[in-house]
Amino acid sequence: MDSFIQPDETNWSEAKLQSECFQWHWNEYPEERGLLHCNNNNSENRIKGNLNKAVGVVKGVADLEYLASGFTCFIEMKLPGQSQSREQIRFMRQCFDRGHEYVIIRSKPAFMALMQQLQRGQRPQSVEQFNQPQSHATHS
Repeated sequence: MDSFIQPDETNWSEAKLQSECFQWHWNEYPEERGLLHCNNNNSENRIKGNLNKAVGVVKGVADLEYLASGFTCFIEMKLPGQSQSREQIRFMRQCFDRGHEYVIIRSKPAFMALMQQLQRGQRPQSVEQFNQPQSHATHS
């Protein structure tokens, strides 16, 4: 039975979504362990925040990185209805300017679809492609 938590449950959070997606990838693609990894850009307190900043943690960087064949896909986890911060939008533009991909994932099924597309060597077509299958918008 799938342990995916639905958004209306009280313990739902971006961290839970990220955990569910990461664990699925870890188990589904054991040969790729290390290719999908997280960025530790959320600090527990001011002291930890200052330490993180000193060692290179940057506000706005995507939650996950996936090292695909020939490019990196940056993955921002958002719950339905949430939007990116100014810093996240800036980082997204930097990714596109350098030829990398950036997607927003709002559910485990969307994450699974992204990973399956990346496994086929295909780049995402838009930032929200996996959340709105009917959309034909691109990031360019």
